[in-house]
Amino acid sequence: MIVQSCGYSIDPDFGALRAAHQRWVDKCAEWKSTRMIDPSNELSHLKILALLLFELASVPWVKELNEFDSSAAERDTHFAGTEEEKVDVRKDIAAGRGTYLAWNFVVMVTNWFEGARTDRIQRFEYRGTLDFEHDMMVYLLAADREQTATYLILKALYARDPTPDASSN
Repeated sequence: MIVQSCGYSIDPDFGALRAAHQRWVDKCAEWKSTRMIDPSNELSHLKILALLLFELASVPWVKELNEFDSSAAERDTHFAGTEEEKVDVRKDIAAGRGTYLAWNFVVMVTNWFEGARTDRIQRFEYRGTLDFEHDMMVYLLAADREQTATYLILKALYARDPTPDASSN
């Protein structure tokens, strides 16, 4: 896990996570019934994950961020970047806490889904940059963030042309 490989452990607030989960479930149901042309259709994985990201970024679910010597943990969790990148990631984790972790979780899951898709012409390649991630943290930590905008940002980040036989373009 990225937190451990950077020398941190977290103490999550499970009550806050349960509340965020319930808001996420409620928001998914609301979007399905009010924003879908055909409410019998399911929400896309991007909509579901954008709503999850929004809800996890809306609540301080990391109570404590504890430091430890990560050299002992390196056997199980190795940081894949340079030492300079590790220092930057540590700063990002400390500043963004749960929002940073939520962003990375959503990116990881979305990358997995997008990499497995067969209904797109272009091969999947993640286009996020460190500069983009920084801008996303600023946005997600701002008080005026919005659910639809969060979805549209993810949609633009992952946009690829559909194949001619794709069922939903």
